[in-house]
Amino acid sequence: DLTKYKQLQTTLFATSPVHAREVWRDVATEISPLYAAMGKSLALRSSVRAPLVVANYDLLRRILLNFVDNALHYSDADGVVELYTKLVDRKQYVRLAVRDRGPALPQGVWRAIYSDAISMQPVHARPSSSGLGLRIACEFARSMNASVGATRHRDGATFYVDVPVSKQLSLL
Repeated sequence: DLTKYKQLQTTLFATSPVHAREVWRDVATEISPLYAAMGKSLALRSSVRAPLVVANYDLLRRILLNFVDNALHYSDADGVVELYTKLVDRKQYVRLAVRDRGPALPQGVWRAIYSDAISMQPVHARPSSSGLGLRIACEFARSMNASVGATRHRDGATFYVDVPVSKQLSLL
């Protein structure tokens, strides 16, 4: 039964080569009207021409939408939320990141959210957040052999997903 479950689990979220730029474009297109309505803006930048990644397009898009939606609610009123892509870990992973300029996420909270034995509690610096979306993003990432992380800044946070680089040659 465990073998059957594992096979079912891997077929539920099949991965394939994906252009990170296309995922960002979809995310920005979907969320830009909401940002405009709230008087905020997105800045999409890429430090490199990112190679193809191996991911489930829909799961990756949902992870990024979660990060961008959270940044909308927690960024400063006049702050620009930055979306960026860069190569990390000796060019084995592409990092897709969302940088907000809101309240900093306490270091202990990130460890608690990422551990497997937590109960969802409101995050003091971000009171309307329980961390559940971040926890779901972690599970989505794991199902694609990717990982989610965060970097604290004194004026906000960067949430990111590191996705494996595809070994397939791009013909585009």
